Amino acid sequence: MTSDDFGPADQGGYGQPDPGSQPQAGQQDYRQEPPQYGQAPQYGQQPQYGQQQHSQYGPGGYGPAPTKTNTLAIISLVCAIVSVVFGILSIVAIILGALGLKQITDRGEKGRGLAIAGLVIGILGFLFWVIAIVAIVGRN
Repeated sequence: MTSDDFGPADQGGYGQPDPGSQPQAGQQDYRQEPPQYGQAPQYGQQPQYGQQQHSQYGPGGYGPAPTKTNTLAIISLVCAIVSVVFGILSIVAIILGALGLKQITDRGEKGRGLAIAGLVIGILGFLFWVIAIVAIVGRN
């Protein structure tokens, strides 16, 4: 083995440049001064100990709070599904679905599809139970 196997002779052990040497043509100088206090690190560098990394969302790096799903829309859908067995809950599902839709548009919350599904299933469940009761009463 020769010294050419490990790089130029002016480098120290294990391919590291000597502290006083300059990089040769085609070599990148990896020795950099650490950023000064209050100065953001360069692209690709990790922040030094004690420095905070600020993002576009502030010092924590968290995004804006997510919008919540409307509670009445969830309850409306649950009531509509349960109304298949207990018919009276279909009326509750219809009322809560309508109130949930109003709150969603007023507050800008999520859950519009849940409220519509609760409303539609509640209406269908109500119609099913009305027809079932009329059929049972009309038969007697």
